[in-house]
Amino acid sequence: MEEVLGAEDARLFCEYFNVTAEGNFEEASSIPHITGKLEEVAGRLKIDPSAARARIEAARGKLYAAREKRPAPFRDEKVLTAWNGMMISAFSRGAQVLGEPRYREAAERAARLVLDSMRDGERLLRVRKDGQSRVLGFLDDNAFFIEALIDLYETGFDVGYLEEARRLADIVLDRFSDEQEAGLYFTSADHELVLTRRKDPFDGAVPSPVGVMALNLLRLEKLAGVPAYGERARAVLLDVSAALPRAPMGFGSTLIALDFLLHPPVELAVVGDLESSAAAKLFEKIYSGFLPSRVIAASTNPPSEERVSSLPLLEGKGHKGENPLLYICRDYACGEPVDDPLVAEERLPFVSSSGG
Repeated sequence: MEEVLGAEDARLFCEYFNVTAEGNFEEASSIPHITGKLEEVAGRLKIDPSAARARIEAARGKLYAAREKRPAPFRDEKVLTAWNGMMISAFSRGAQVLGEPRYREAAERAARLVLDSMRDGERLLRVRKDGQSRVLGFLDDNAFFIEALIDLYETGFDVGYLEEARRLADIVLDRFSDEQEAGLYFTSADHELVLTRRKDPFDGAVPSPVGVMALNLLRLEKLAGVPAYGERARAVLLDVSAALPRAPMGFGSTLIALDFLLHPPVELAVVGDLESSAAAKLFEKIYSGFLPSRVIAASTNPPSEERVSSLPLLEGKGHKGENPLLYICRDYACGEPVDDPLVAEERLPFVSSSGG
């Protein structure tokens, strides 16, 4: 400090940022941190507070310049499909709740990178670095990215994301399934040979890909109207059910999927001009409430035949009028549609709290 700042400024800096000879970290080194007001430090050192603040700012600049001359620590530059999947989900849900288009745009850019550059044919690859993608994706790569695609669909309603999610889900069921016990392995059948193919049902630093994939299948069952997805999800949950009572705190993501299964979700369908201000107000009400178990489909009016065939929630849901309509359903049985955001806000909590 004294070498860079000189004795007087070093003393002021060390007093303010708690840098001591004894240190507060390993090997008597110090991590600078502020615990008091600068005015108090200036008073102890008999320095004018304004002058002390100016000296502190100048000292920070000098120390930063000195640090820049040192070798920088290595950075991890690789792009991981699994972690990007979690990021895409976070940005998608942030766009929903906060109404921030830039969050949706960031999610879509990341999804497009994975779809365009991190696949070998139809199969996801795990890592990308220096412009090269490699290593066949594991269960977490597929599960987290499928979740991301579903979240992206429920944010902007581009049915292409849902179709990609279905294609990847079919690959997971074909290549990662334990045919004997109906669970899911972390590695696929065509990964390099390992001594044993393990399953990964516990949450750790990240959610369990088994729990995430079970929920993906349950959501796809409702959105795509494919009962086989729900059947496989039930089998996956049954495979880990014996361990749940013994350590429930380790199965958060799996318990979320189980809750979705045991308490059938609210199904929401919106039909109309999705780009209108009326639609924006309606979606604001939908996303602002807490509906932990819900799926949502939306389309322009009238829904195209292609969309209806792949999204049964939209079947028979045309409408007349200026404002989009919201249908609130369970098991594809819907109440009277509403076009008033305030009425929608009143009805959505009732549907959520009824629990089916």
